[in-house]
Amino acid sequence: MASAARPVLAVVDLTAGLVGYGAALRLQERLADLRREGAVPDTLLLLQHEPVYTVGKRGSLADFRNGVEAVTSRGAAVAHVPRGGETIDHGPGQLVAYPVLAQ
Repeated sequence: MASAARPVLAVVDLTAGLVGYGAALRLQERLADLRREGAVPDTLLLLQHEPVYTVGKRGSLADFRNGVEAVTSRGAAVAHVPRGGETIDHGPGQLVAYPVLAQ
């Protein structure tokens, strides 16, 4: 009996709602673990974040010219993240694509 072919790329479309940054990061980390184990194919996550500013390795709180409180008081979160780059804002209406690929 022939085995079913595994997909080359799985696309997970979460764009119907908003996803918090922490939840999206945990999902990426879990998928990366499963990918390393060979349990899932390469995966592309598509989503929109709840309002958040991610501060990369070259970013700092000084990037917030009016202070962090100016954005958090409007409901946005601030997350320090282990990626390169500076500070980026994400929010509703902005499509974000996260690839989770085999090395």
